[in-house]
Amino acid sequence: MANEYRWLDNLPRSPIPVAYVWGALDPVNPLRTANYVWAEYLNERDVESSFWVLPTASHYPQRDRPAELAKIVKLALSGGVPSQENGDDFMWTWNRQRTEHDAIFIGHSIIREMEFEGAVEYTPQGYR
Repeated sequence: MANEYRWLDNLPRSPIPVAYVWGALDPVNPLRTANYVWAEYLNERDVESSFWVLPTASHYPQRDRPAELAKIVKLALSGGVPSQENGDDFMWTWNRQRTEHDAIFIGHSIIREMEFEGAVEYTPQGYR
C-alpha cells in the first residue's frame, strides 16, 4: 500500500506492454477497483495493454487459477493478443472455446501515438 500510488503513476509511462488480469471474486479489491485502474492508468497508454478478468479467481489469481493465468501470459508473450481491428473476431473464437474458468477478454488500451528520440520499441520478439 505504501508504494501503490507510485506504482500506479508509473504505469502510464512504462514502455512495457501490460496484460492486466483481475480475479472477479476478489473480496479485497472488487472488480470496480480493476475498472478504475484500467480507466485511469492503463486505458490510454503509449503502448498496448489488454484487460482480462478471471471469473472464478479471487485475490491471488496465480494461486486460484494458475493454468488459466498461464494461458494469458503465454498469449501475451507470444504476440497472440489480437490487434484492436481483430478484437471482435478473437473474442468470438476465444469465447467459443473457453471453459468456465478461462479468462474473459475485456479489451485493449487506446494507444496514443508518441515518438521521441531514444525510445526503445518493444515487440513480442524483443526490444529494438
